Amino acid sequence: MTNKQYVDARVATRITKAQGDTYYAAIADKYPGNPAINTLINAQSYTKAQSDAKYEVKGGGTAGISQAAADTRYVNVSGDTMTGALNIAPAAGTASTTALNVTGKIVASGDIWGLSDDRLKDDKESIIDAAESIAGLDTFSYSWSEEAVEAGLADSNDERRMLGVSAQEVSRVFPECVSEGDHGYLTVSYDKLAVVALRGIQELLGRVEYLEAQLHDD
Repeated sequence: MTNKQYVDARVATRITKAQGDTYYAAIADKYPGNPAINTLINAQSYTKAQSDAKYEVKGGGTAGISQAAADTRYVNVSGDTMTGALNIAPAAGTASTTALNVTGKIVASGDIWGLSDDRLKDDKESIIDAAESIAGLDTFSYSWSEEAVEAGLADSNDERRMLGVSAQEVSRVFPECVSEGDHGYLTVSYDKLAVVALRGIQELLGRVEYLEAQLHDD
């Protein structure tokens, strides 16, 4: 391992057990008296400090995992707590815009923010006739189908009733709120749909104010 590889290897936060065991098996005989190595071989995951120590032991040697393996060996295991910001982007060289797929709930102790600065927008147009369009959308409760479970998009043990709309119906009036996922199924952006609902409320309030003015004039 070159000095650059050694430095790069220290940047990440986790190493999987399988990858770590492969490395430690290669050097365990070389350092039979090192208790840290024997302890880490039996670990389920390795902290950054432990990983740094591993590379300090290895030093400038060439035995062990390759740089390519080192670049991909770090993962967070179930139950881990990550610190610092996490940036996720769609895979390079693909047409997909999906950066994160989650099956199940997402729980956040803070707010979830969407980028909405006016300085980043061009060609703004008002939403027209939102109230009528919303009125034509069916809202309902439902449970996940067997197809959803078989596709890995729902948990078979989740018996809760869901609330939602039909992506097919929404796409006919507000196509901006619907897209097709990498799995081939339609998805609805409920945050965008909330903007449409907000516009619909504004339109209805305008009508109420007009009718009230008409009554006062009479």
